[in-house]
Amino acid sequence: MGAVSMITIRASPIAGQKSGTSGLRRKTRDWMAPQFLENYIQCIINAIQGADNKRFIIGGDGRFYNTEAIQFILRVPPVGHGHPRGHCSRLF
Repeated sequence: MGAVSMITIRASPIAGQKSGTSGLRRKTRDWMAPQFLENYIQCIINAIQGADNKRFIIGGDGRFYNTEAIQFILRVPPVGHGHPRGHCSRLF
């Protein structure tokens, strides 16, 4: 694996974005908007005081954008957030 470079992107609150299951019930186009998924994942990492030695269980129902979101979630937290463990299940 090659070297990983890290970039910093300023985040700001997105209107209507909430944590918890109510935040997950958004239209796919919302999740695909610039920095929407990134903000959501960063908020989770901040809320649990970092990702180092944490275990993330990731799954989905296979609908549109599910694969791309899971790939992002598995790829990004290790960069700058310690050494999390990820488990991905496939429900479809």
